[in-house]
Amino acid sequence: MTTFFLTVIHRPEMVPEYLQKGAEEGKAEDIARNDVISESLEIFRTQQRVAHENGIRTTIQMTYASLFNDEAVSIAKDDHSRYGDEIGSTFLGLQCRQFRERFASKELAIWLFSMEDKRRIVDEVFGRFEEVFGFLPTSTGSYYMDAELVNYIKERYSMVKAAVATC
Repeated sequence: MTTFFLTVIHRPEMVPEYLQKGAEEGKAEDIARNDVISESLEIFRTQQRVAHENGIRTTIQMTYASLFNDEAVSIAKDDHSRYGDEIGSTFLGLQCRQFRERFASKELAIWLFSMEDKRRIVDEVFGRFEEVFGFLPTSTGSYYMDAELVNYIKERYSMVKAAVATC
């Protein structure tokens, strides 16, 4: 075999899971602390820098929360322009003030919502993505994506060519 494929996926994580889980348990309500966001963006910048220094393009999977962060969006746009990095969308990192206001939920995982709500979430996330970047994502992902969710995305958003799901 002479062809080798490597996919490096990074995501700017505005609300790390440890903080989100604390909020779900009532231990922390400020899920958008500036120090956490600054640290998360620095980790993201470092990951991107190391990849680019080694000649590796990445797929940047934007979380819903990161779509409301000017700095995360700017980094993604710049790396897309300079290095040809793909900008995709992930259903991880849904939780932020905007999500809570729109969906009245502190739920962490898209797969735990009803199918009707999953569709609404996909439409909202992809709509916000298009608003921010001017195009729809060609890749998406989550820890877990059930068949109904994948089929909805395939049917409604045919430009999506790859879905990354684990677990």
